Amino acid sequence: MQQDIAYELKQRMAAGAKVFGPLIGPGNEPETTVAAIKNIGFDYFMIENEHSLVGKETIYQYIRLAREYEIPILMRPEENNAHFRPYLDSGIQGLMVPQVDSVEQALFAVNQCYFPPLGKRGSGIGMSPYLLDGMDVATTPLTTMIEYVNRNIILMPQTESLAAIRELPRTL
Repeated sequence: MQQDIAYELKQRMAAGAKVFGPLIGPGNEPETTVAAIKNIGFDYFMIENEHSLVGKETIYQYIRLAREYEIPILMRPEENNAHFRPYLDSGIQGLMVPQVDSVEQALFAVNQCYFPPLGKRGSGIGMSPYLLDGMDVATTPLTTMIEYVNRNIILMPQTESLAAIRELPRTL
């Protein structure tokens, strides 16, 4: 299992590279879909769960397949809520958080996504082997695992209102 694929994607985006990935909704067969995404050459894919309902078991299948095919998997969850963590703990590597209209909402997303010292996420670490990309939890120090997960989280808050645009100088 390749390590740091989400970190590499994040670095490419930070450097200004164009990256491409589809939104995946309900009704797709995960194995066929992820194989096609890999064959087409997309940089990542994103589960669309803001405007559609993709079941938790199906999302977990996508997580497993994303790791097998070595493609970063992101998710657009329901509007800025506290249900991020089970998906992140299961191996989702990033979130596109909708309707982030204020500094407080941006901080909430950061706190949900990142472990201390960057955020306030609880350490349910190790619950999914996909979260740690094959690290041996019995021999890897907890601090190393937390640093790895923090490095490999991609957070994309969405600014979708005039109020949010006015808040951007404070939010950024």
